[in-house]
Amino acid sequence: MVSVVKYRCQTFLATLAAFSKRILGIIALLLNILYYHLKVLSSHLCVKLIRFLKDDFVNINQRLFALLGSERGKRAALARKLDLGTEAITNWERRGTDPPAKYVLLICEFLKISPHYLITGEENDNESKLSEDEKILIERYRLITNEEKELIRADLLTKVIKLRD
Repeated sequence: MVSVVKYRCQTFLATLAAFSKRILGIIALLLNILYYHLKVLSSHLCVKLIRFLKDDFVNINQRLFALLGSERGKRAALARKLDLGTEAITNWERRGTDPPAKYVLLICEFLKISPHYLITGEENDNESKLSEDEKILIERYRLITNEEKELIRADLLTKVIKLRD
């Protein structure tokens, strides 16, 4: 009887080992399939992300140089405003790279556009809702010095306070 139990235990263990090898083989196969699909999927997502980012960068660059035009004088004036040499601006155009973020606001001020427009190419909804008088007023405000702007703000604040009293 001991030999029968021993035989059955050995048979059971051999069957279990064979079954385990099959299960492990199936698990390894499934992991390989999963790895392959994740690799393909992540590669596909990376390609899409790179294309998306590249398209955005190219559009900013193209928009910037379309707005600047081919006038060397305008580019030189922008370079002076940014405290750069004209070769830096030429390099951005030649390489197809965007200007560093620290220059975006100054560039937009120089070109009299919003950062939203430079980045997306879309007009800001708030700007499109302005009347012509408001647009002219804003345009003229942008042309005055900071000291004059401060005087206007102080005067306006004084008048608002008087109206409330």
